[in-house]
Amino acid sequence: MSRTALLSTLMRAGVSKGPLVDFIRDPVRFRGDVVDGFQTILDGVSRVPREERWHIHIPEFKGSPLALAAWWGCSDPDGLAELLA
Repeated sequence: MSRTALLSTLMRAGVSKGPLVDFIRDPVRFRGDVVDGFQTILDGVSRVPREERWHIHIPEFKGSPLALAAWWGCSDPDGLAELLA
């Protein structure tokens, strides 16, 4: 679901290639980058206003860092792209 939301965000922005599209196609390829940058992702998600992230319960995503990264990408695609580059 988080990858679908990220894809929707990218389509609305007209993004058709780059690290975020690659992440959607093959997220496991970026697992190391996501795990290494997990604190950055947590900080980024925490800055999203609660009413916009009502569906994200951060403790539940500690075992699913790729999904949390995709949710973060919906609100900060540039930040996620930088982390994955």
